[in-house]
Amino acid sequence: MAAMSRSLDFVGGLKRKAVAARSYRCAVSSKSGTGFRGNTSFQIELPTIARSYADLTNMVLEYDIKMSSSQAASLCASGYDVINRMTISSGGGAVIDDCQHLNLYYNAVLAQNVSHEFMRGYMAEVAGHRGDVGSPLGVALSEIARTIRVPLLHSVATCDKLLPLATSSGLNFTIYLEDAKNALVQHASAFADYIIVNPRLVFYVTELSPETEALLQQSVQPIGFNLNFTGLACTTDKKQTSGGALISQLGFRYSSLNKVTLIQRHEDCNNIPTQLQNNRGWFGLTELSFFINGTRYPQQKMVGSANNFAEFLTETYLSNNVLANIYHNSHINNTAPLTAIAQAAATGTGADGAVGSQTTANAAVNTLRNQVPVNCRNYENLTGKLADAFNASPTVGNATLDKFNVAGAATATSGYGTFLVSYSFENFKTPADDSGLYSGTSTLGSTVTCEMYHSDTVNKADIFFYAECDKILSVDPLTLNFVVSD
Repeated sequence: MAAMSRSLDFVGGLKRKAVAARSYRCAVSSKSGTGFRGNTSFQIELPTIARSYADLTNMVLEYDIKMSSSQAASLCASGYDVINRMTISSGGGAVIDDCQHLNLYYNAVLAQNVSHEFMRGYMAEVAGHRGDVGSPLGVALSEIARTIRVPLLHSVATCDKLLPLATSSGLNFTIYLEDAKNALVQHASAFADYIIVNPRLVFYVTELSPETEALLQQSVQPIGFNLNFTGLACTTDKKQTSGGALISQLGFRYSSLNKVTLIQRHEDCNNIPTQLQNNRGWFGLTELSFFINGTRYPQQKMVGSANNFAEFLTETYLSNNVLANIYHNSHINNTAPLTAIAQAAATGTGADGAVGSQTTANAAVNTLRNQVPVNCRNYENLTGKLADAFNASPTVGNATLDKFNVAGAATATSGYGTFLVSYSFENFKTPADDSGLYSGTSTLGSTVTCEMYHSDTVNKADIFFYAECDKILSVDPLTLNFVVSD
């Protein structure tokens, strides 16, 4: 016996009476098969269970991944790299949430909100990061399957309450897999595909006793169940070699637009030998602002330069509500190798390797320096382009960041970048709204426009805008179907 959980208090102020319940773990496999390659999709439908509620906040996507041949390859950054798009729909076919280019978004979320140690620890053991010091790459893959578990951090996985499972049909997750040449870093001119085996959603379910269920149902009448979550959408544009002003129509129309995240990636990031999902650049972005109904956000344009990225980073941390949190971690601008010390002739009288050998000493120092990365201002990398990363003789051993940044004509223009900008539209509602709630900006009936100015006139870039907004997921009391409002 326990008190009613706050995650089941859908009305607020529900009396904390003694209740009976049990919790168990549930794993739901794909209903469309067991093996999938790049550019295919699979569906996972949540079950319908009486008196039961799912904890989607702690849900993970679990799958086994292996190569289709013996060719060596690595995930670009983590297990999120294979997810291009996720559509969540109700049994009646109504779309609850839909977002493309999720792999880029998840990489940006991790860069803003987790530490380098987290990437080397949890992500390396569970979610497919390589874990090497100084390397942002994902794990090496082979024909032997490796199990990956990635927590879902968007859409209904952000619900503030447990999801009712006693509905006419369960939520349906359709996951579209990324092309192999974009999901993997490969080390040969001809690339091989990956295979996803037995994908499943794993989450915990709380089952209530009949008496407790009756108490809960009585508390939510007549409005039914309503859950708040953060929806996600993506739109794209391109920066041409002409540079200068660029105006993008974003088309985000929501009652509460909370945040927009801007990501820029070099057009060459569609090439096979390029480190892809986690490589970004700033492309001489010197001005950035948004327009909603003719009002500029912020009122003064965000400005930056090669010597001034303070405003971009400040707004990014403000949008994550962590600017004043001195304990917050991120790995933006953190992962990089040190420049190796040149090998010198031996100074001792003994053979190379004996005491007094400068060559041996330098080698030992270089080994240590590669284990202690420093801030090499990756955030300010202009192009974020690694098209020449593997040089003329690609091998699996080259899949480390120190190999990406070696000196030489073949890699002189290459670079690893972590640039992104997030801007928050959250504000206090006006007295006319009569709520006093902390909310985003309404864009209903509006045109959301982004105005940028790029000083770079050499490189083309793919630009991605991710919008986060408030949505409400409800259960229709008559049809018992899920409906969404935004």
